[in-house]
Amino acid sequence: MYFCFMSFRSKVLVTATTLLCTLALSGFAQEAKATKAQKKAEKKKEQKIAKSRKADLKGKSRHYKLQDKKTRKRMKKHRKRVNQHYPGDRPGFFKRLFRKKHHYI
Repeated sequence: MYFCFMSFRSKVLVTATTLLCTLALSGFAQEAKATKAQKKAEKKKEQKIAKSRKADLKGKSRHYKLQDKKTRKRMKKHRKRVNQHYPGDRPGFFKRLFRKKHHYI
């Protein structure tokens, strides 16, 4: 009833606002359904990554077992030396950036 006494501009504004709110709510409902599918896909992806890591570790251990005793000893020595100098994967950015540079003449 109040809608009849409003100006055309106000009617358009109210109608557009109502329409936007309705579309926004329906969008949230679809997003909830999409999150279930996304969660399932994410879980599947994590399982695939875990399986890949397990296969890598298995392959590394098999490679290590295939070597003779001298080679295994050399590999162990090398691994210890590397871990002593680089405890992580590699030094941090600033350590690499500001390390002492050797200038040979």
